[in-house]
Amino acid sequence: MDDKHENSPDENNGVISLSNSPESTNDADAKGPHVWLVGGGIASIAAAVFLIEDAKVPGDHIHILEASAKAGGSMATFSKPSWDTGYRVSAIRKMSLTYHCLYGMLEKVPSDFEGETLAAKLHRFNQARRKLGASGTRLVRQVIDDHGNEKPEAVDVSTMGLSVKNQCDLMRVVLETEEELEGLEIQALFEPDFFETNFWDLWSSLNRFHPWCIQVSGLEIEDIGSDFRVSALKTYQDSKHVLIKTGPDDLVLLTLGSLTSGMGYGTNDQPPPTMELRDSAPHELDPSWTFWDRLALDRPKTFGNPEAFFDRPSKSTWLSFTVTLRDPAFFEHLRTWTGTLTGAVPLITFRDCPWMLSLTIPQQPYVRDQPDDVFVFWGYGLFPDQQGRYVRKPMLECTGAEILTELLHLMAFPLQPTLERSITIPCLMPLIGSPFLTRKKGDRPKVIPDGSKNLGLMGQFVEIEREVTFTMEYSVRSAQLAVYGLMGLDKKPPGVMGEDHSVLTLGMALKTMMT
Repeated sequence: MDDKHENSPDENNGVISLSNSPESTNDADAKGPHVWLVGGGIASIAAAVFLIEDAKVPGDHIHILEASAKAGGSMATFSKPSWDTGYRVSAIRKMSLTYHCLYGMLEKVPSDFEGETLAAKLHRFNQARRKLGASGTRLVRQVIDDHGNEKPEAVDVSTMGLSVKNQCDLMRVVLETEEELEGLEIQALFEPDFFETNFWDLWSSLNRFHPWCIQVSGLEIEDIGSDFRVSALKTYQDSKHVLIKTGPDDLVLLTLGSLTSGMGYGTNDQPPPTMELRDSAPHELDPSWTFWDRLALDRPKTFGNPEAFFDRPSKSTWLSFTVTLRDPAFFEHLRTWTGTLTGAVPLITFRDCPWMLSLTIPQQPYVRDQPDDVFVFWGYGLFPDQQGRYVRKPMLECTGAEILTELLHLMAFPLQPTLERSITIPCLMPLIGSPFLTRKKGDRPKVIPDGSKNLGLMGQFVEIEREVTFTMEYSVRSAQLAVYGLMGLDKKPPGVMGEDHSVLTLGMALKTMMT
C-alpha cells in the first residue's frame, strides 16, 4: 500500500479541506459563490489561483477537498527527504517556457524572494543555464571496444534515421484527423523498423511513449430540464458521512483520475511491492478513480469512460528511480561524459537496454536542505517487465541497488565504491502512462459538460482541443478553462503551443522529419 493510503484518516479515506468548510453554503449571509475543488493536485491549486486573481472570489470561499492526508496530488512528496534514507522522487516535471497557462498562473504567485514571482524566478534560472549551452549527449548505445568489452557511445542524432517509407507514414499520420486515428495503437501505423530509428527513441523516451500506447464519494445532481447542477457533495470525514449542500451560485470543480494511483516504493534492498500487470478492478484504485467510475456509470455522456484509462496497466506502467550519492565520482563521470556545461543533464536514454533506461541529472542541489556533498539524479524504465542487459531479471523485480548496477554496467563504470555509497529508491507506477492509451471520442469528458450549470472537470483526462496531455500545462489549462467558463469571465486562456501554421514553421518541421 502506498503512502497516500497509509496517511489516510481511515480505511475509506477521509476528506481533508484546506479551508474551514461549512456543511452548507445556503446561508443568507454567505455573500458570493463558494467553490468546491475536489482533489488537491495542481489542477485544483491552479483553479484556486484563477478564482482569487481573475474571478475575485474570496479565499475563504474556496474549499479544496482531498482524500489523502497530504495535498499535492501526483506532485506530492510522501516523507521528509533525507540523504541517509535516500530521496524519493516519483517523477520530475518539465517546466517548458511554452507552457503559457502554467507560467501565466506562476506570474500571479510570489516566490520566496520578496517582490519576485515564481515565473520570474524560473525565467531567471533558465536564462542563466541557457548562456552555458546544452548537454551534448541524448542517446547512448553499447559498442565493443578493441579489448572485446562493452562500453557506451553517444549516438549521432543530427539525423532522424527515417526511411522513405517511414517518412511517408509519418506524414500520413500528421495529416489524418483524430477521428481517422481513433482507437489505433502507434504500432499499427508504422512498419517495425520505424521503432528502431533515432526519431522513435528520441520521441518515445522524452514523452514516455510505449509503442501501444476528505473522500468525496458522490454527487447529488439535480436535473433542470435539459440542464443539470450539482446540489450536494457526499463526503466522508472524521469517520462519518457528511452531506455538503451547495448554494444556488456555488461551483464544483472535480479533478478526474490520478496518474500516481497504485504507486509503490521499494528500497535499496527491496523491489517495489509485487504487482501483477493485469486488468484492474475499480475498487483496487484510489478514490479519484472509484469516484469518477461511479459518476460515469450513472452519466456516461457527461463523465466519459474512465475504464479506457485504468484497465490496462500492462501498457501504462513504468518504473522510476531516484539515486542519492555520497560519492561524487560517478556523478561527475556522467556530467563529463555527456558534455554538459551547466552541471545538469536534461535526458539521456540507453537505447540498447531492454528496460529502455533513461536518466536526467537536475541542477544541484535538487532538494531543499540537500547537503553539499550529496548528489541526486533520477531516471526511469519504459519496459520494466523486461530483463535487463546486465542484471538478468525484470526491472519490476529489482532492488534499487540492482537498478543502479545495470546503469553502472551500461556506463562501463566500476561498481564500487559507488554502490556502497549510494541509495537507490525504485518507484512503480501502474497508471502513469494511462493518458497515452488508445481511446474513443467521448472517453475524455468535456471540461464543462453539456448542460452543466455549476460543474467543471479538470486534470489529465478531460478533453482539451489541440493540447498535449501528460504535462503540468494540461492540468492548469483545464482549470483555467473551467474557472473562466463557469464564472462567465470575458477571458480566454492563451493559445495552445503549436498553433503556428506559418510556412517557415511547417518547413522547419518537415526538414527535421526528412533528415
